[in-house]
Amino acid sequence: MQAQPLESVSTRPLQNLESAVDNQASRRSQASRSISLIVFANGESSDAQIWKLVRSLGHAKWRTEVLLVDPNATKANATHGAANSVERDEPKLRTKIRLTYRPVPRVFNTTEQAIAAAKHPSVLIADPSTSIEPAEWGWVASRICDSKIQAYFQRQHASGHKKLWLAIYQFLVRLLFKTNKSKFNSGFVVIPKRLAPQHSLCRISSPNLAARSTTALSENTHLLAAARLAKSPIEEVEIRSPRAGHIQTKISSKELLASTKDSIRVWWNRIMFPVATHQDPSVGSKVSLDWQLSAWAILLLAMSTVLFSNLNYPLFEPDEARNSQLAINIVTTGDWLSLTLEGKPYWDKPPFQMWAIATSYKLFGISPFTTRLPGALATAFTILLTLAIGRKLVGFRAAFLGAFLLMLCSGFVLIGRYVTMDASLTCSILILSFALMLAFKDRLKQKWLIIAGLAAGVGFLIKGPVVLVLGLPPVLAASWLARNRSFSRPRNWLWFTIPFTIVAAPWFLATSIVHPEFIEYFFWKHHVVRFSDAFNHREPFWYFAPAALIMMFPASYLLPSLIKFVSSRSESNRNLRSANHGFLLLFAAWIIGFFSLSESKLPTYILPALPPLCLLMGVLLDKKIISPVHSGWVKSLATHRKSFLESLPQRNPIELLCLLVAIFYTVQIVFKTDVPWPLVVSATILTAALVIVSRRPQTPRLAAWSCFGLLAFCFVIAGVNHLAPLIAESRSVHSAAQYLRSTSEFHNAPVVFFGREKHGASLTLPPNQVRFFESDEADSVCRFLEQHPSSIIVSSDKQMQNLRRMLDWTIVIETDETARHLYHTKPNPILNAKATQDPKILVR
Repeated sequence: MQAQPLESVSTRPLQNLESAVDNQASRRSQASRSISLIVFANGESSDAQIWKLVRSLGHAKWRTEVLLVDPNATKANATHGAANSVERDEPKLRTKIRLTYRPVPRVFNTTEQAIAAAKHPSVLIADPSTSIEPAEWGWVASRICDSKIQAYFQRQHASGHKKLWLAIYQFLVRLLFKTNKSKFNSGFVVIPKRLAPQHSLCRISSPNLAARSTTALSENTHLLAAARLAKSPIEEVEIRSPRAGHIQTKISSKELLASTKDSIRVWWNRIMFPVATHQDPSVGSKVSLDWQLSAWAILLLAMSTVLFSNLNYPLFEPDEARNSQLAINIVTTGDWLSLTLEGKPYWDKPPFQMWAIATSYKLFGISPFTTRLPGALATAFTILLTLAIGRKLVGFRAAFLGAFLLMLCSGFVLIGRYVTMDASLTCSILILSFALMLAFKDRLKQKWLIIAGLAAGVGFLIKGPVVLVLGLPPVLAASWLARNRSFSRPRNWLWFTIPFTIVAAPWFLATSIVHPEFIEYFFWKHHVVRFSDAFNHREPFWYFAPAALIMMFPASYLLPSLIKFVSSRSESNRNLRSANHGFLLLFAAWIIGFFSLSESKLPTYILPALPPLCLLMGVLLDKKIISPVHSGWVKSLATHRKSFLESLPQRNPIELLCLLVAIFYTVQIVFKTDVPWPLVVSATILTAALVIVSRRPQTPRLAAWSCFGLLAFCFVIAGVNHLAPLIAESRSVHSAAQYLRSTSEFHNAPVVFFGREKHGASLTLPPNQVRFFESDEADSVCRFLEQHPSSIIVSSDKQMQNLRRMLDWTIVIETDETARHLYHTKPNPILNAKATQDPKILVR
């Protein structure tokens, strides 16, 4: 029999219970009825509770044995132990609760032990607050059967604001535990002993948590949740007596809050991520030194190919050009304290990234390669950290797969090679969160707290307080879920706060002293106002769902399987998820959820969420593909139908190749560039080989996955090292202007920026040949062009229309087809033809 859905919970009014009891009990009058009663130690009320329950069951003609669950019970000596245990091999425990009931019940520390020791075929587990009349007990006793678990409860009511809170709590219990029985719906559960295997039913019960009064009251809820997970047949019955609707239960707000917290913790630790870290075989498994060195070598080689090849293409405008100009200004002016742009202070972002780029300029010269080098190094360091620190959380194999998958996220690699602060911010957030998590695991070792403080200080100098907003909450939430109070002690935070202050405070204090308006502009406008009321990049709430799929492609092929893996309640998936996996999920979900609430959204904002997501995908591949023995999967793929994850290497290569070719052709049509045919042909041959090899029955599973990973790696290389430079080259006005200057007609012609920023122009164009005019300086532009009739102009269409009307008729303005907003001027050809015949025509 299958468990009844929650919508089919039965209810029964008890107005004529006496007749109902007589009619149903007559069918079983000849049967000998007995039941084991489990009660929880509840202070002085335990004795009265036991007596009331036994008397009620006796009135219903049931024989009863009593078992007492007391987590605080201690081992009894020989004198007192005989009363607490009948069998010699059972543990002899003595409760501190004073009981006058005779005979003295047997005492156990956990519900699991009590159920295992029960002698009768049915076990009744009653809440301490159970209050049901004897007639009602008789009706219940007549319905008890051995084919399903039965839960009986009475709904409790509250008044005022507590009524809404109680409704929210009941909804939360229904959502998390899939049952209507909660702490505030008092009652009892009847369990046939044959349906209570120790390995499944009592696994998520709460004796491992702190011994509190809420533990016993919530025990039946946890048992029902475990029965739902074990897919045991369950019947939930709501008892509605005439007096129930008139009784208002006194529920305190403190009790509601404590119960809500306890329910969330039990759901997270016992249902979602029940495996302890030390019990995870992947973390404890030893990997040979040769395998580790090979993995590091593969990662370094692949990372170097993806990140550091072909970095010298033109800068994207305006973001890369603006950031490079900020660093150029540092080098030219020697002012490392204040960022300036066009002679004005630039306070949108802190200066750390510009300091790194300026240092690169000082060491290696000014070029697009040296501009992108700091971001590429930060991205490489992030990938290495994913393996180095991830192996402590998920094991070496899963960490290596996660780091390699991070390189297969096209958006992550593209942004890492892009001149912004996001790659460096991601690295600092990763160090901050992982260091705090390792400090939490290692009993707050000082070295990890110091490393976390230094990383937070650097992140504060990269992009401001967002590093703390994104890095701290996941660790604090994980410690709260684990009931760890180490982070609640202020003295433990000194090892974090002092390094953070030493690194982050000096620049902000110095800038605030020199420019008092900086604090309001930076912290208020560019953080609070931008989050709550975006002044640019306004996007809908669901924006990051497709953005994550695109940014993680082709690694995002694993996202559907990952979502199923972390959310499934099946035993096969739950037994693979540990507390560290829960922390990684919290980390990624917090970053995506936080920025989803923001009005201003850009794909780069969720870049710090990609490393934990990739680590989780590495765990998925490790558990399901590489280590099927640990996951319980069938080794021979021919014996069962392949899942979505298993069939991925055979199903998706052709799709990946078709998408790659389609992207190349689209770029060719839109940007008028040539398709790199050698790369396309190589990818086609690799795909054909992969399809042929992976579809052979005798091909090992790891070989098929390795071929698919190689094809995905080629896709990333094609996108990062070929497509991105082609797009940058076709969009770059500076590169087009330089190409035009190399022609014979405009050899070494001056370049005029009219109403357009010349940020980063010095990386491509000679500074002495570049002139800049504001949008209201059209007269000055006309005078300059009269002196230099063969010039190159960078301006908007509107500005050029005004300039055409003002410019002398002897000069012609033409639109250049090589780039947008690019024009060139030259003497009027008709006028030049007539001038050869009559030189006086040029005289006004």
